[in-house]
Amino acid sequence: MRFFYTLFFTIMLSFAANGASVISGRVINATQDSAALPAAEVLLQKATSNSAPLPVAQTITSRQGIFRFSLDRVDVSATYYIASDFQGVRYFSDAVKLEQGKSIDVDLTVRDSTHSTKGVEAFMHHIMINDNGAILQFRETHVLNNPGDKTITQAFVDETVGPALFKFPLPPMAQNFQPISTHDLIKEGHDVYDRGVFLPGKKTLAFAYQM
Repeated sequence: MRFFYTLFFTIMLSFAANGASVISGRVINATQDSAALPAAEVLLQKATSNSAPLPVAQTITSRQGIFRFSLDRVDVSATYYIASDFQGVRYFSDAVKLEQGKSIDVDLTVRDSTHSTKGVEAFMHHIMINDNGAILQFRETHVLNNPGDKTITQAFVDETVGPALFKFPLPPMAQNFQPISTHDLIKEGHDVYDRGVFLPGKKTLAFAYQM
């Protein structure tokens, strides 16, 4: 009988150690006093050193903004993320490591978004020039401020360009454009555009080019 109980508990412990891994949490809206976000589509993604993020599973949040994923097997070499699209912007959680049979809580914070740039101010604009003889190297820095509680999304909306705060003209002879502050800066013709997300606060945009 003692052998039977020992074997039973050994099997149960083995089952628990190799059971499903659970990752759960809430999606909250920071703009709305951290209110729960119901009926939001939530993605579970994983990434390794050799791959970009890959989809693992998806679900919908409850009325309380709660989501839950249960995985029979986890890749202990991978990093897992929670992602959700909200008002045109994709938000990601912090990266986490999952262990087989373990549970972990991960919350995801989103913000209200708008395509409006009303209230955004240009605080500073300066250019640094380095003379290397045959080539002049330029570095432009723009500091913008968003005093509101809204997220500013991409400058391109339906193939149109937003206000000039997000459009920076380059000299006609400029070449070898290089974004410095963010990869959301792109060059189209003789202009540079910021297509990134602008959270409340200050934002520095810097890029370089040669002439």
